[in-house]
Amino acid sequence: MLDQELVAALESGDEPTFHDVLNRLVQEVRTEGKPVAADRFVPSDLTLPHEGASLAELRELLASEDVRES
Repeated sequence: MLDQELVAALESGDEPTFHDVLNRLVQEVRTEGKPVAADRFVPSDLTLPHEGASLAELRELLASEDVRES
């Protein structure tokens, strides 16, 4: 699964693979996902970083999530 590939690239520090998998994942969401109205808030099982996100940005985001959950 793409999410597992993304995590593996993150954990190994493989920036090129991270960007490749992230781009494929974003494309899949755009193709298979269903748009939600901008004024509607719904829970999600998945949080997807923006297309241009770097490994450093994602690590920072995950670290801030860990702090909030503690």
